[in-house]
Amino acid sequence: MATDAEAPRPRDAEIPLANVRSAPKLALARPPPTRQTVRKGRLKFLYLAPLPTMVDRVAALEMNVNRHLERMGFTWK
Repeated sequence: MATDAEAPRPRDAEIPLANVRSAPKLALARPPPTRQTVRKGRLKFLYLAPLPTMVDRVAALEMNVNRHLERMGFTWK
């Protein structure tokens, strides 16, 4: 089953010109982004990975750094 993103797009010959010309141009225009939508986009980018995933990644990186420090002879309490 194809999703909306995978749905085949009609060729230009299949688009009836009467429907395209009859639609008001303002309805086709996208409204400018508001502060709320811009903030939502930034937060979505910042929190792309869930917290448990980030915690696991940090733990793996910490183990890697600790191994390198031990090989270099660095000790800590």
